[in-house]
Amino acid sequence: MKPKLDEIKLVEGMTAAEWLRTQPEKWQSVATDAIYECLNQKWPITGLSIQMMARRLMKEGNAERALN
Repeated sequence: MKPKLDEIKLVEGMTAAEWLRTQPEKWQSVATDAIYECLNQKWPITGLSIQMMARRLMKEGNAERALN
């Protein structure tokens, strides 16, 4: 079972849900996918790692195309 976004802590100290609220609405779906993929890859959860993973997922076509 996936942890809830408000249970995932970023290295910066805020929760994933709080971080998502700071992002543009059109990126939130892709960023959510990226957060869970970062967890799967055992990456540290930071704003930068989420953005890097979101770009990777979009490039590979594995993320929702929320930007189209």
